[in-house]
Amino acid sequence: MHTTKTEAHADPWYKNAMNKLRDDEAIREAIRKQVTAMFAEEIRKKGH
Repeated sequence: MHTTKTEAHADPWYKNAMNKLRDDEAIREAIRKQVTAMFAEEIRKKGH
């Protein structure tokens, strides 16, 4: 299903859904970075 920019702008539900998707994506990315950093720290500690 393809929506034009005008349609997407006219439909608040669609805009909210897309914004939420972007937020979820950003949250997942942040968590992934945090977890990666934690693992790296653990590995570094064990290495010593």
